[in-house]
Amino acid sequence: MTDSALSMIHALSLPQLAPEGPWQLDLAHDRPDHLLIWITRGQGRLLLDGAQHGFGPSTAMFIPARSLFALDAGRQALGHVLRISPQANQIWPESAQVLRSLSAQTLAELSNLHDTIVREQDHQPPFWAQAVQAQSVLAAIWLRRLMPQTTRVPAARRLIRTYGQTISQQYASGASMTDYAAMLDVTPSHLTRVCRSQTGRTAAALLNERIAHEARSQLIQTSASAKAISHNLGFASASSFNRFVQNQFGMTPGTLRKR
Repeated sequence: MTDSALSMIHALSLPQLAPEGPWQLDLAHDRPDHLLIWITRGQGRLLLDGAQHGFGPSTAMFIPARSLFALDAGRQALGHVLRISPQANQIWPESAQVLRSLSAQTLAELSNLHDTIVREQDHQPPFWAQAVQAQSVLAAIWLRRLMPQTTRVPAARRLIRTYGQTISQQYASGASMTDYAAMLDVTPSHLTRVCRSQTGRTAAALLNERIAHEARSQLIQTSASAKAISHNLGFASASSFNRFVQNQFGMTPGTLRKR
């Protein structure tokens, strides 16, 4: 393993996942890397794997790459994060996990792994990349040992899980919620009803959040014009994109970009 480990495995604090503001976690979205998060203080809500979960201290959550999620942690929440590229190793599970009531010993072990990765990345002594990789494998082994062996997933949750996966793949296609319902072979009213019961959001709101997250990310993080971004996200026109951004954030794309 080479120094590319610096970009493949990162130890972060919870606030570092949202450097531009809480919206980066609050809005439903997906990311290219796996996330292992454990909460040390505070509480909040997590949308993940087709359901909404409450969490508090001593909770760990594993969010596989490209899984739709939203994390409302609140200002008082503190926690640690490992961000892992899917190419870093193959031992991480494919399924999302939420593990509650972790023991003090388990939390201490996780924190030690996190602190070791931070030290290795900060100082980069000889073989630091291999050390980071080894700590990442240990974290993955820890997670797999605590995962339940079998879980029964209700049909409603399976539907919203599939809906979330489809959103992650096609949110920029311009497809409407009704189009997604047709893809899933259900009626729009059924999809909306089940989505609300499982996530507290309507099906349309969940789709709009993912689009809004990408729109704001591109406005802030790129120099692309609003017209180009609207085209990239499947809007029929720049004016419809402007109205969408105004409805979602209460600001025009231009104003949002200047904040």
